[in-house]
Amino acid sequence: MDAAEPSTNGISVSNLYRLASFLDDESYADLARGTLGAFESEVLQHPFLFASLLPGVVVKKLGMRIIIITGQGKDIDKALGRMRAEVAPTRTVLRLGRDARSEWLTKRNKLVANMNAEKPGVWVCEGGTCREESDADTQTKSASQLDETTSD
Repeated sequence: MDAAEPSTNGISVSNLYRLASFLDDESYADLARGTLGAFESEVLQHPFLFASLLPGVVVKKLGMRIIIITGQGKDIDKALGRMRAEVAPTRTVLRLGRDARSEWLTKRNKLVANMNAEKPGVWVCEGGTCREESDADTQTKSASQLDETTSD
């Protein structure tokens, strides 16, 4: 149950879903779903007592999107700032490139392995596929608008 601080179970569920998307490893999502399932009847009866688990319920229903930012430059810095300014339980933002020290991630995530981390770009990935946003989209769309374009 949540009190003044979020419950460790709620934080764990969120972290497990993020790890699943980060590493493209469904076993972490299975653990998150199992944790949610353990509290299912209590959450249905008293959702206000389990506020930190509710974002996990949203991710379970809607899935997790990954926004991957590659390369460097002013436009990339602006895009990264917009992504960091908006919090969303259904989004993970990954930064690839020289300063991000992301070599380990390219070994663990197939989606990321084939990307050119030095080429400036913003990628939106969902359901095992990625698409690159155009320069105009990258400069004008907020993080939530990028999220909405993948739902079509």
